[in-house]
Amino acid sequence: MRTIIALAMVLWTGLHAGAAPTDVVYRGRPLSDYLAEAKASDPGARAAALRAIGQFGADGLPALPAVTAALADLEANVRQAAAETIALFGPAGAPAVPALAPFLSDPNPRARIVGALALREIGAAAKAALPQLIAALKDEDLVVRMTAGLAIGKLGRDAKPAVRALIEAGNDRVDDWISVPLRDMRRAMAWALGEIGPDAKEALPALYEWAKFYRVKWHAVPAIAKIEGKPAPPTWR
Repeated sequence: MRTIIALAMVLWTGLHAGAAPTDVVYRGRPLSDYLAEAKASDPGARAAALRAIGQFGADGLPALPAVTAALADLEANVRQAAAETIALFGPAGAPAVPALAPFLSDPNPRARIVGALALREIGAAAKAALPQLIAALKDEDLVVRMTAGLAIGKLGRDAKPAVRALIEAGNDRVDDWISVPLRDMRRAMAWALGEIGPDAKEALPALYEWAKFYRVKWHAVPAIAKIEGKPAPPTWR
C-alpha cells in the first residue's frame, strides 16, 4: 500500500512539475478545449465555456485575451459570463478594464452589476474606470450602486474624485432606513469613504448621520475613524 501511495505521489508531482497552463484540466478537459468552445456558434456553449475558464484560476490567465474579447459578444449571457470569469482572475484581470468600463452603462442591470463586480475584484488597477463607476452611483438599481461603491473603495485614495458622489448616493431617500437594499447600499458608501481616508473629510457630517442607524453604523463608525486618523473603536475592529 505504501508503495502504491508513494508511486501516486511521484506521478502527481511529475505531472504537475512540467505542466504548462494548457495542460491543467477542469472536469477532465484542458484549457484549450474550453478556449475552442468559447468560439462555438451556440451562445449557451460559449457562456458555459467562459465560466469554466474562470474555474482554472491563475492557470486560466493565458485565456484572458479571448475572455476579454468575449466582453463584446452580441449575446448578453456570453458577455456576462466573460465578466464573471475576469472577476475570478482578480487583479490579474487588469488588462480587461477598458473593455469592462462600458458594462456600467449596459441596458441589462445584471450586466452592470457583474461589470462593477469584476472591477471591484481587479481592485486598484481599475482606476481608469473611475468615471464610469462614479456615474454608476446614480444607477436606478441599488445593487449596481452598491457594487460600484465597493469597487470605488478598492481604489483607496485614488478615488478622491468620487467623494461627493458617494455622499449623494448614501443620502438618497435618507428618510428610508427600513429598506434593506437602501441600507446595504449606504453601508457600501460608508465603507468606500473610509477607504479613501482623510481626503474624504467632507463626508464626515453625512457619516455621523448614517452612524445613528442600526447596521449602517457598523460601517460608518470605522469610516469616520479612518477619515479622522483615529483608531476604530474596539467594537468595530
